[in-house]
Amino acid sequence: MTQMLKLGLKISYKKEKGTFMLIDTHCHLDKPRYKYIIQNILQNAQNNRVNGMLIASTQNRTLDEAKLLSENHRGIFYSVGYHPKYAEIFDKSVLEEHITHERCIAVGEFGLDYSSLSRKYELKQPVLQKQQDVLVEHLEFAVQHQKPVLIHLRDKRSRKYAHDDFLEIVKPYLGRLVGGVIHAMNFDKEEFIALSEYNFYFGIGGQISYDIKALKDFVKKAPLSHLVLETDAPWLTPTSRKEENEKTTNEPAFLVDVLEELAKTLKMDSSALED
Repeated sequence: MTQMLKLGLKISYKKEKGTFMLIDTHCHLDKPRYKYIIQNILQNAQNNRVNGMLIASTQNRTLDEAKLLSENHRGIFYSVGYHPKYAEIFDKSVLEEHITHERCIAVGEFGLDYSSLSRKYELKQPVLQKQQDVLVEHLEFAVQHQKPVLIHLRDKRSRKYAHDDFLEIVKPYLGRLVGGVIHAMNFDKEEFIALSEYNFYFGIGGQISYDIKALKDFVKKAPLSHLVLETDAPWLTPTSRKEENEKTTNEPAFLVDVLEELAKTLKMDSSALED
């Protein structure tokens, strides 16, 4: 898998002393549930060859924890941004405060989330407009600071309003952005493959182990060099871990399960993906 050097972090693999090390490109170790078990979480990750993690911030309240973790642990970096569900509290000054920190390497996660809106989504137009306005603010900021972006897109079931709106909004920024990751891919939309030409990558996480045909179809079409691994921990626990305990909380160590499931989907040996 390609190393995303231009994105400020090698978010795939690197070979060091004959050992491949995995990097979790999207996790949320700043969440309170990890606070008192973080050392165990990091040890589990290391035991499973996961030596790098990018904490994707979602709002201002946990940013200090993300920053502290990145300062105290060599393999941890963080991003700054507002998840679309926090669009109403977006504060650009928070982005400005963190973006110059040497451990803050990306803008995000931000994007569009229409999953909670009613079928008559036009009735929620003010909500949509706010999300779209904040999306543009993040894109402008990322261009200004030449940082990669972490994009969140979610819609209800088979609807693609959020995906279509994103493609339309991002057009003027393609070629100006340094690139980014479409986080938590779970759909098959051919137009997104073209984004790889603009240094966009596709985040594959625990959902690859779910019964999501669209995602499995997408990874077979997308350039292998533009697929990157993530956990989105504590969410999207791989099926293999749920079989042990339905309530298992996801963690970076489970990236090895994502790798194995992706290899199975592509009918490849996991070691081949590490080359």
